[in-house]
Amino acid sequence: MVLQLPGGVFFPPRTDAWKHRYTLPDAGRVYLGLPSDGGYRLSVELSEPVRIGSEIAVLEDGSPVYATVSGSFDGLFSLHGRIYAGLTDNTQRMAIPVRAPETRPIGDISPEEMVAAIRALGIFDTRRNDYLWRSVSGKNRSVRRILVDLTDAVSASFTNYSFAMDSAESVLNGAKILCSFLGASKIVLITDVSRKGLKKKLSSLVKDDPVFSIAEVAARYPVCDASLLSAIYNIPFGKKAEDIFIISGQSSAALYAGLATGFAHTEHILSVSGSGFGKPCVLRIPIGTTWKAVLKFCQFKGGAYKTKVNSPLTGMPATGICRVDQEYLTADVERVLPAEECISCGRCASVCPSGLFPFRILTERNYMHVKSTAAACIRCGCCSYACPSNIPLATLIQKYAERKEKE
Repeated sequence: MVLQLPGGVFFPPRTDAWKHRYTLPDAGRVYLGLPSDGGYRLSVELSEPVRIGSEIAVLEDGSPVYATVSGSFDGLFSLHGRIYAGLTDNTQRMAIPVRAPETRPIGDISPEEMVAAIRALGIFDTRRNDYLWRSVSGKNRSVRRILVDLTDAVSASFTNYSFAMDSAESVLNGAKILCSFLGASKIVLITDVSRKGLKKKLSSLVKDDPVFSIAEVAARYPVCDASLLSAIYNIPFGKKAEDIFIISGQSSAALYAGLATGFAHTEHILSVSGSGFGKPCVLRIPIGTTWKAVLKFCQFKGGAYKTKVNSPLTGMPATGICRVDQEYLTADVERVLPAEECISCGRCASVCPSGLFPFRILTERNYMHVKSTAAACIRCGCCSYACPSNIPLATLIQKYAERKEKE
């Protein structure tokens, strides 16, 4: 099939959007996260055989939950207040399409049809930690620019860079689909200044296409949407830009791959690094793969390790991680949760490039300490991004410092 865009642009019928370093050969058992409030309807019975891409459950808003392996449905499991649907992997890798690939010119597809197609494919937006269809709903013809984030903020992780090098065409095609659907006039590809090879490849692909431009940013900036906008357009930190839509390279490629093939989004890219691993690597794994399977494949020897979906700072953590004795799970991406109280976990301090303790500044009474700490903050947003309670720490630090200044 061929997707058509205005201006005579044609997409190739096949894509290698998910080609990457390694594919986990056997996931064993996977656990798919479901809403703990019971806002879902199961589509399968206990012990019923399933195939990759078949529907397991439907959420209240109509979002489908698909089987990420072929095997059988083992029932529901409750761990740490969350509900999981268990699937036993039979190692067969035959997937079924969720919907027929789109063959009409994309300009003839209505916004409602496009949103329905994106929702049916179950594509997750890794930047917003939510379904992509929710992010694009209501934005038709209100977006001027689309920013595609292809950066890696930490040199130890090369997930975005490696993925973009392997699947650049799919990333660009997904961005073109969004550009036509959202009515944008410009696509900006964001790369790291240290990734000269990626910039060269992207430049050769877009050539003189006026729709595309490439922007380079320093490593400390590409952490959250606010800091990215500040680095590129000098938009003050905390101020929203409703006419700019930011998407990760992997989400962009997943959009194109889904529409071009009809297969659902059932995999994540996982970056594994640290001294405890005999084989640090980037993995392509089914959503819900047990952490034990990842440790075994990467020859875990004990010690420190890091795991992130996408990359350590620009990507979301491997969410849904639970511990039951020695069993770890990497479940599907959770929905964005409202801000909660600080639990003093210290994650914000562990990712702060300035070596600060962001959670302490919120209760600090010493004016001079608050002022000096706020001055050292570079507004990168790492603390806000890593916070498990979804507290907008970077914004609060700025406001807190301004209030102390007035006092």
